[in-house]
Amino acid sequence: MCLVFPPAGRTRPWIAAFALYAAAVVAGTWPLVLRLSTHLPLGSLSNATVPLFNLWTFEWNARSLSRGYAGYWDAPIFYPTPGTFALSEAQSLTSLGFAALTAAVSGVTAYNLVLLITLIANALAARRLMRVLGASDAGATATGLLALGLPF
Repeated sequence: MCLVFPPAGRTRPWIAAFALYAAAVVAGTWPLVLRLSTHLPLGSLSNATVPLFNLWTFEWNARSLSRGYAGYWDAPIFYPTPGTFALSEAQSLTSLGFAALTAAVSGVTAYNLVLLITLIANALAARRLMRVLGASDAGATATGLLALGLPF
């Protein structure tokens, strides 16, 4: 098997965009990076209900993965009604990243890292889409910044 790397001129815009988006996500979520292991981001919310429920959802997914997804849809929300997790946002794909990260860091840290990584991935995906659609490198990068900031 042979790995083919793109010419250096083609990789630099992606590296520069990644660095820009990483800096933007740190600035946009400031001071979260200083408190990764102790705080959940609230954004404009006045209470932590949504972030705490999202953390619980990630943890439920991680526990379910370790049990082979036995009883996955019967989460203990709206007990005793069966299948209640189907009434919620399961977040199963992002929870895989959370489950992998919790092997090395706490649940709160993993939650925050998943959030930051997802924001950067959204920006990179928006940038790629714009490049495929024919936008200039600068225009595509700017669109990525807008996509990164969209939740804010």
